[in-house]
Amino acid sequence: MFCGRGKKSLFARLAYCAHCGKGMNYKNDREGYVCATYQKRGSKGCPSHFIRHDELKESVLADLRQLSGNALDRDSLVEKALKKANEKSNHALTELKSIKKKMQQLQQEQLELVRAMTRKMIDDDTFQMSNTALKDEQQALKARAAILEAVLSQGEANERIMQRFREEVRRFTELQIDGEEVLREVLQRLIDRIEIELDGGIVIHYNFGNPLSAGA
Repeated sequence: MFCGRGKKSLFARLAYCAHCGKGMNYKNDREGYVCATYQKRGSKGCPSHFIRHDELKESVLADLRQLSGNALDRDSLVEKALKKANEKSNHALTELKSIKKKMQQLQQEQLELVRAMTRKMIDDDTFQMSNTALKDEQQALKARAAILEAVLSQGEANERIMQRFREEVRRFTELQIDGEEVLREVLQRLIDRIEIELDGGIVIHYNFGNPLSAGA
């Protein structure tokens, strides 16, 4: 059916045992998947568990249908998340520009301080006290600048994740699945792995990040 010569099962290299981490092998005679470790070593290697092909397929498709069915709501939420992220990045960028300008001013003040010391316009104690104050302020500004640069970098990363999430959901929503071969290609592209629990439950790990599930 799905494991003939030259053909792979629909969930080849996708279905894994949640207990031991090994792949789930398709068995033609049972029309379903069994843990590779159990198949090789018996219950000493991993508890026996089995899931029918049709049951696994329907569970996966149901999850994908729910994903695509919520595409519009998710797309709207992604837009809001992107807007919020952009606002945060804009604030960080504005503050970072202000800090860089202030640091240039401090460098100029430090240069003038050295000149004043060289020309004997101030004594050594005054120079040391003023120079220390300038260095402390510069260090504080550098620390704040590093935080803001991290915010900007994270904002760019989050935006890429959210954009990719939206594109993947939209791509699946618009896709017409005409047969098992096409479906297998879709599953391979969208899903990283499917873990089969001992009770037959499944956990799907997608190839793309869902920023909404992380509270973005």
